[in-house]
Amino acid sequence: MKHLLVKKVLSAAVLLTLAFNVACSGGGNGNANGTSASHSNPQSSSNESNAEPVGKYNPPITVTMGRDQLTNTTFPEGDSLDNNIWTRALMDEYGIQIENLWVTDSSQYWEKLNLTIASGDLPDIFQVRPAQLKELADAGMLADLTDVYETHATPLMKEKLNEDGGNGLQSATIDGKLMGLPYVTAAIDSAPMIWIRKDWLNNLGLSEPKSLSDIIEIARAFKEDDPDQNGQDDTLGLGVTQNIFGAAGGLMGFFNGYHAYTNIWIEDPASDGLVNGLIQPEMKEALSQLQQMYKEGIIDPEFSAKSGIGDDVIAGKLGMFYGTMSQPLNPLQQSKDKDPNAEWQYYPLLSIDNEPARPQISHNPPVYFVSSKDNENPAAIVKMMNLFAEKFFGETADTRFNYDNDHPSHKYQVVRTYGARKNLNNYLNIKEAFETGSMDKLNPEQLEHYEQIKQYQAGEEGMWKYANIFGPEGSLSLVNDYIEKDLLYSDQYVGLPTDLMVDNSSILSDLAATTFTKIIMGDSIDTFDAFVQDWKSLGGDDITAEVNEWYQSSKTE
Repeated sequence: MKHLLVKKVLSAAVLLTLAFNVACSGGGNGNANGTSASHSNPQSSSNESNAEPVGKYNPPITVTMGRDQLTNTTFPEGDSLDNNIWTRALMDEYGIQIENLWVTDSSQYWEKLNLTIASGDLPDIFQVRPAQLKELADAGMLADLTDVYETHATPLMKEKLNEDGGNGLQSATIDGKLMGLPYVTAAIDSAPMIWIRKDWLNNLGLSEPKSLSDIIEIARAFKEDDPDQNGQDDTLGLGVTQNIFGAAGGLMGFFNGYHAYTNIWIEDPASDGLVNGLIQPEMKEALSQLQQMYKEGIIDPEFSAKSGIGDDVIAGKLGMFYGTMSQPLNPLQQSKDKDPNAEWQYYPLLSIDNEPARPQISHNPPVYFVSSKDNENPAAIVKMMNLFAEKFFGETADTRFNYDNDHPSHKYQVVRTYGARKNLNNYLNIKEAFETGSMDKLNPEQLEHYEQIKQYQAGEEGMWKYANIFGPEGSLSLVNDYIEKDLLYSDQYVGLPTDLMVDNSSILSDLAATTFTKIIMGDSIDTFDAFVQDWKSLGGDDITAEVNEWYQSSKTE
């Protein structure tokens, strides 16, 4: 029986990996998790200090992990994945030693985990995607964390895990049992906005955009009217990539301007239920406009072959694209480095009509941290997250746990939570510090950003990126404006993937991306109607029924 369950888990894991790659290409929160090495009675630990949230195991315990080493991970001299600022703190403060059973690079982690699941010989603590959480829990292969969370989680850690309104914890609770710790991160940071070269607007005598129609006209001018004034026909209109549902260079923000939403579930007043945003009439209207823009050459004619917009931005060919608050880090700082006259400015999503555009976000955790049912010390996973919360947000917070002498030390610790408001809180506290002249409320990370902004103000151009994210007029001010005006529209489904989602979501998402790209490039707009029927018959209708069963039950809880 267990063999059959393991096979089912592996199948689900593989399918989810495909779905995740389609829906979230380039996303990457690649974190792995830690576990305890011995496999016996999960409640048999004899360490008395285990009863305290800050209790240290005495004698120390060893927890095993299967994990990845994230891209661009570097270490101070003498340090490694097995011995670094995080592993030393974990041993010093909690008496927990990490033993990595296996380590892969980020691109191989999920495949290796699938094979490990199939073998049935799980590490004590590890990282899973949503469908894997459900399948492993259903197979009885995970530890119930309900009691150890209540007993050992510090108030600070609980605060961070509840900043999303408790959505992550709710999704990790199966049949009343907490089966994993959600990776709660800032969904608000992914809210789309549009970035435009204001110096190009000035060169052409154009006003800042006030509507989506203005955006379209600016794109046309950027393509046709020599905005860089070099006398050559070498500039693009609206920058788009092949991943039309992605962040930088995606079209999510454009669709939202038509009140259309990609790959999320939205409320349907007519049925008092949820429907998928991909198949609504507003999407067809947006695609029709995009097709016309492509026909006129004001969408990059080679978008379907481009994996990113960075090269064109840095080369000075592109002056407009949809992105997020983080774009000053990449590629805008690099654009400024090459051309100091490049004046990039963010603008809110703009609507095609008189109804405000609502930027879409999703609070669904991308991954969860789980403990094997054979883990002798299941509280270890909670204490690992306690440590992360403390070193980032607590009284002993220290920026070395984020970057250790320019080495990205935050990548060394895999059981983590940033909470849903870290960057926004950084912005708000920094803004207050500039207004009041007092830095008393700034934690170490905020103080670091404050100093970086001061350096930019003093003439250090390399700090432009931080000033234009965390500064008083930075991109996070727009995120704050979205929140204050109650404009963000969140995915209304916050449960784990249903069985049918696991089986069909990758197929449906791929179908949408392929069909929409072909329509933009010239296929009949009526192809959309055929897509809707295909989406429904290929599992969409059945998934919609599952989603609404969850939705109705969630309203009565």
